[in-house]
Amino acid sequence: MAPRLNAGRQTLPVLAHLRSGHTCAQPAAGFNVGTTTTYRYAAEAIEVLSALAPALADAMKTPPPRRS
Repeated sequence: MAPRLNAGRQTLPVLAHLRSGHTCAQPAAGFNVGTTTTYRYAAEAIEVLSALAPALADAMKTPPPRRS
């Protein structure tokens, strides 16, 4: 059985999965957790991020930040 990851460590396979675009299997193997576990971590992270994100209509009203 793979060791449990604390909340901070759970983000690592999620970030690896989202940033690289690989399937959940590759970060799962790299962090010694199951593919299903990595998928669940990713789904939970996306759910949290979507709850924090503004609604699309509100986001469309907000001008993008100016770059200097």
